Amino acid sequence: KKMKTSRKEKRDREQNLNMFSDVLKIIQHRFSGFSKWINSISDPRHQSYIKYDQELIMMVRILASCCHIESMRNMNCRFNSSNVIDNFSILFNKQFDELPHGDTINNYFKEVSVEQVKNVLTNMVKQLIKDRVCEEYRINGKYYQIVLDATQLNSYKVEHTPGSLVTHHANGNVSYHNNVLMAQLICGNMAVPVDFEWLENSETGYDKQDCELKAAKRLLKRLKKTYKRLNICISADALYLGEPIIEICRENNWKYMITYKEGVIKTADEYYQTAKEHNDTHRYNESDKEGKKNYEYYNEIEYRDYKINIVEMRLTDEEGKVTKFAYATNLNITENNYKKRIGEGRRRWKGENKGFNDLKNHGYNIKHAYSYNENAMKVHTVLQLISHLIMQLVEHYERTKGRFETIKELGYKIKEALRNKVLSAKDIRDINRPFQIRREISY
Repeated sequence: KKMKTSRKEKRDREQNLNMFSDVLKIIQHRFSGFSKWINSISDPRHQSYIKYDQELIMMVRILASCCHIESMRNMNCRFNSSNVIDNFSILFNKQFDELPHGDTINNYFKEVSVEQVKNVLTNMVKQLIKDRVCEEYRINGKYYQIVLDATQLNSYKVEHTPGSLVTHHANGNVSYHNNVLMAQLICGNMAVPVDFEWLENSETGYDKQDCELKAAKRLLKRLKKTYKRLNICISADALYLGEPIIEICRENNWKYMITYKEGVIKTADEYYQTAKEHNDTHRYNESDKEGKKNYEYYNEIEYRDYKINIVEMRLTDEEGKVTKFAYATNLNITENNYKKRIGEGRRRWKGENKGFNDLKNHGYNIKHAYSYNENAMKVHTVLQLISHLIMQLVEHYERTKGRFETIKELGYKIKEALRNKVLSAKDIRDINRPFQIRREISY
């Protein structure tokens, strides 16, 4: 039986621990080209006025997000420390008197190319794929599952940035907000941010459904261009269940696993209901710790020029509450894999829980705009996604060492290490020493 760690044992264990060095270790181990990728970004500033290299600017912002520092003002305060400056001096092998101020960072972000900054994130994702980190989580041993979902980042009573989405409320009020559509690769217990598309409204009204689908078309087109030969399975909610997305998947030889909701495709509903009435569907029942499960599936339901397959599960818990999970897919469903298909469909919630929930509620504060400039705001979003990817790997590493408590506590310990400790020669050797990370850990 595992003994509970006492508070004294915890203090002794963490006394010489430097979690800031663990962040650098993950970057060095997983993304050895990180510095090169940042330096490949075109610097928009006039060379004669440059005081801080763009790599320093980027790393200050990324590490501030890793520390869960939630505003530029707070960053100016927390990083105004001799230990923090010394740590960055050691990291860059160059003596700094000061670190870039938040205003300096925002001025740079106003001009730098968002697409070039995005390329850093793309290179990180490609590196993980190349290193086969996500390989064992592929559907059918072939398809990488990418979840599409949109979320609102912020809302204002006045137009915060040009192109903000507009909502006209019944009471006559008008609100302006920024929404983003995210593509996240499901990799075990991680939701790896792959790309995002800003939802920008060029009209006076706002139709979330229409705008989100248009953004999805732009995003999927870019995904195909960026990951030409990657076998992809798109997962999304019922909003995406229609000819446009199904046709994109067919053109790209992709698979899809989309939440099935009655009423979205009426012709498919009629076909499926008829199959049920004639007992043509395949049905199975079982019970486990979740409750009583009733499975049902049917293949090759006709929908225009396509044939889709539907699998569903009705889960009845101990209190009698019934929850339905249903998915439409072009993956074949058999008596040997129907439960697996339901599990693959339910993994879509990783994007919501490990993605948006972390970014909004566990220290990253992605709801904060950080700038009134549209370009700068988008650059901040990219760097927050980069830091979130790094931190998911750090979290995984700390769990394997038995040192993880909560996401916020992890960010706090990194911040305290950065502020209260200076990297030693031993830390630098440890950062550069090769090591292995277990790929899977249950949590």
